[in-house]
Amino acid sequence: LDGYNCQCKPGWTDNSPNRENAPGRSCKKANICASIQCAKEAECRETELGPICECFSGYVDISRQHGMAAGHVCRKVVNECATGKHDCSSSATCIDTADLFTCRCRDGFRDESPDVVNRPGRVCVRGLKF
Repeated sequence: LDGYNCQCKPGWTDNSPNRENAPGRSCKKANICASIQCAKEAECRETELGPICECFSGYVDISRQHGMAAGHVCRKVVNECATGKHDCSSSATCIDTADLFTCRCRDGFRDESPDVVNRPGRVCVRGLKF
């Protein structure tokens, strides 16, 4: 044939008109994101380490909490403290976090919430902390 053999580099697909007899004459970067299923609130991005899903701006990635890879579970960012959509005690301060919120009993109150570790500041009683 031509006396030489061409081949597309890894990550590129061969679009040559005659791939059988003259391969590697026309190479196009492969779309590695085409086979990746991200959350509907995310997009696939090609990186040196491979494709990754990233949640859109205004969404927080909570995939790892569900045992999944990044960008597979995205939740709309909501400031529960500002919107009043929290269950903190009236004697607690609501603190907005990336994925939800947490509560902290104000000074002069002790936390007697049933689950002080995971859901603090739900029941705050006047008095010193023990």
